[in-house]
Amino acid sequence: MNSDESPMDEIRSLVEEEAPREPSALGRFFTKVIRWTAGVAIIFGFGVGLTWLVRVAPLERDLGNVQDDLTAAGVLIADLEQVVAGLHELEQNNDDLQSELKSAEEHINLLMILSDVSTARLALANDDRSAARTALAETDERLSRLQEFLEGEDANTVVGLRVRLQQAISEIDTNIFAADGDLAIISNDLQSLESEAFNN
Repeated sequence: MNSDESPMDEIRSLVEEEAPREPSALGRFFTKVIRWTAGVAIIFGFGVGLTWLVRVAPLERDLGNVQDDLTAAGVLIADLEQVVAGLHELEQNNDDLQSELKSAEEHINLLMILSDVSTARLALANDDRSAARTALAETDERLSRLQEFLEGEDANTVVGLRVRLQQAISEIDTNIFAADGDLAIISNDLQSLESEAFNN
């Protein structure tokens, strides 16, 4: 320190020595690049964040809702499949019951034909031709229904019984004995038919 310098001069010289130097052109260039890069990164980050908030987040929520809906739909479909399977089972049971009901109805029909024939034979035994004809009034229609229900050889048997019934009805006025013989054959054939078709 020179004795000529005052403390103020000394401080001034120290401040001048420590003052920042002008950056070089290369330093200024890199500073600008860093600032621009930081600015672009901030804007890009802001854009990504905004896109996430505006587009991606709602889509993600919607996707979650859709997945929940699909899961619920899958559960509903499984439940409906069980219901449908139950309905198929009920339908099958219903078909079986309908078939059994039809068979029972035709069995009753056959028994009513046997009753018609027995009533007619009893009337012939009492020489009541009118009562015999009345007893057989609906027998052919019942035989027709029975024929439609049965199949194959059994149906052919009923066709033969219908022919014999017409023969027996035509004989009531002329030959009671022949009419009773035909009705006896019809009765026997019906009993055999009942045993084969309905008592299995």
